[in-house]
Parts: sequence; structure tokens; C-alpha cells
Amino acid sequence: MDEKDHSEDGHVILRNPHIKEMEQDFLYHISLSSGSQDLVEMFSDVKFVCMGGTPRRMEKFAQFVQKELDIKLPTGAALCDISARSYRYSMYKIGPVISVSVGLFSDINF
Repeated sequence: MDEKDHSEDGHVILRNPHIKEMEQDFLYHISLSSGSQDLVEMFSDVKFVCMGGTPRRMEKFAQFVQKELDIKLPTGAALCDISARSYRYSMYKIGPVISVSVGLFSDINF
């Protein structure tokens, strides 16, 4: 992108006029929508996005992050794949970290 693609404050300038008219943003590849989830509330604390190969590997990485950062989940709660319905990606959020598979090797379990 060149400078014409960004406003003075750094925001991306939308070239498609229809985007501004949308009531909600459908993020099909990760099975999220601004109409059914409060994306700002869910992700405003994210500082790191870690991408890897398989869904299982990224789940294990999220568990590793949880242990290393000593993040306690509420009793009865467990990490869950927040993009499970996408069938394309797996995504876990643990504290300020998102652990996401890149969608490759979806038929391989390591």
C-alpha cells in the first residue's frame, strides 16, 4: 500500500463505497461477525498474533501461552476454538495472544 491508501492518522481509506453501508462485517474465513459478536470487546486487548500450521499445533501453543503467562480460566472453562465453525482456520485467544492456524494441512493431525 502506498500513502494514498491511508489517512493522515494512519487509518486505511476504504475504496469500496458499499463497505460503509454494511450493517455488519462478516468475517467468513474465521467464522466471526460484528453482528453477533462484539469484536472490539473480544479483541481489544490483543498484542500478539501467532500463526502456525495445524489446528492441533496452535491449540497446543495456546495452552503453552496460558501456562507461561499464568493465565487462569474460570472454573469449568476451557480453551475453545473460536473459529471452529469456519472449517478453514482454528483460532484460540488466551489473554493478549491469538493463536491461529493458517488453514494449511487441515486434513493432517500432528
